[in-house]
Amino acid sequence: MIGRPRTGFRDAEAEAQRQLDDALKEATSLRAEAQSLMEQAKMAAADERLAAEEKVKDIHDQADARLNQAIRDAGRIMAQAEERAEQIGGDAYDQALQRFYRRWKEEALVMNKWFALQAVSPSPETLARVNELTEHPLFSVKNPNRVRSVYGAFAHGNQVRFNDASGKGYDFIANAAIEIDGFNPQIASRLVGAFESWRIFEPKRRALALAALQRVLARKSLSPDVFEIASKIVGADASAIAA
Repeated sequence: MIGRPRTGFRDAEAEAQRQLDDALKEATSLRAEAQSLMEQAKMAAADERLAAEEKVKDIHDQADARLNQAIRDAGRIMAQAEERAEQIGGDAYDQALQRFYRRWKEEALVMNKWFALQAVSPSPETLARVNELTEHPLFSVKNPNRVRSVYGAFAHGNQVRFNDASGKGYDFIANAAIEIDGFNPQIASRLVGAFESWRIFEPKRRALALAALQRVLARKSLSPDVFEIASKIVGADASAIAA
C-alpha cells in the first residue's frame, strides 16, 4: 500500500514532463521553420516578404499555442500529483518541484506555471512558500507575468490561504499591491480586486480584510487605478480613509 501513492506521484510527474518535452520539441521545430522562412524572405520581393512575415507570425502563434496548452495540461497533472503528496509523506513534493525546476528553468512560460502551482496550494505552508518565492532568483516584482504567477495566483486562485483566519493572506496581498502600485498600478489594482468578497465572511475575517484595505487606501500618492478599486470595495468611508 505504501508504494502505490509514490508510484502514482512519480507517474504524474513523468507524464507532465513528457507532455512538456513533446510540446517543446514541436515548438522548437516550428520556430526553426519560421526562422528559415525569414532568412529566405530577406532576399525576396517586398510583396513576397510581407506574405512570408505573416506566415512566420502564424507559425510562432502555433508554437506558442502548443506550448501553452502543454503547460496548462502539465499544471493540471502536477496539481493532481500534489494531492497525492500527503499520502506519500516527507518531502517528495518538494523534490518533485526541484526536479521540475532544474529541467525547465530556462523556459519562462513553464516557470510561470511552476510558480503559480505553488501559490495556489491549500497547504498550511503556502504563505511561507510564496514569501520565499518572491525572493527566488527567477522572480522579479517588475515582471508582470511573474507577479501574476505568484501574487495573482495566490490572491485569486487560493481562497483558502488568501482568506486564512490569521489575516496574513490579506496582509501579504495588501503589501504587494502597495509596492507594485508605485510602478504598475494596473496590476496592483487587480490584486486589490481580490478583496471584493470581504463582506461575506464572518466578523473576524471581515475586520482583518477591511484593515488591509484601509492600509492600502491610507497610502500617500495612491494611484487612481488602485484608489478606484479599493474605494468601491470598501464603500462610503473610503474617501475619509484616504484623506
